[in-house]
Amino acid sequence: MQYLDFSKYITEYGELFSSGLKKQANVLLDKAVKELNALSEDARNQILSKFTSDLVDNHSFDFLLNCGNGCIPFALQEPLHNYLFPRCEQLIIPDLRYYFIIFKNDKYRAEKAYSFLDDAFESKNADTKTYQLVFEKNIRSLQFGVHELPTGLLVSKEEFTEIVRQCERIIKNGCITDDRIQIYEELKTLVEENL
Repeated sequence: MQYLDFSKYITEYGELFSSGLKKQANVLLDKAVKELNALSEDARNQILSKFTSDLVDNHSFDFLLNCGNGCIPFALQEPLHNYLFPRCEQLIIPDLRYYFIIFKNDKYRAEKAYSFLDDAFESKNADTKTYQLVFEKNIRSLQFGVHELPTGLLVSKEEFTEIVRQCERIIKNGCITDDRIQIYEELKTLVEENL
């Protein structure tokens, strides 16, 4: 199996799944994963390296990121975890970011996914996409934190301080659009007024 073969399986899976043929789609995906697992570790890693890049950075397979429960299909979880996790423990960028995108909604791996995103942000090799991802995560945290106002805030002072530290660092990096900065500033002011 080559990457082209694997990507064809994934594309066909998406077509079957979106047509409501979920059982057939899952059978096809199981077949693809079995063929992938039969490869040598090097060959499998080459395919998964290209696949994670296409999935996260190139958005070639966006349909996989929300197959019903906000997660990638079950059959892909184990091979992707087994490929990415050791690389994340070595603090490899962009794999830390990839792990977050793929597993942030997984009830068993979400905590580690958020931890890996923090590691990516603190890395000297952090890239623009990591900064943008952290900034958007922080915007969502602030939005959640203020949604119960005027009753109260759902963000602690410690969490807020860390969000501000990260966002200010990211803004200095120059990779955030003015409209997103404005939203951050408005949310920041709202929290400060209610702390």
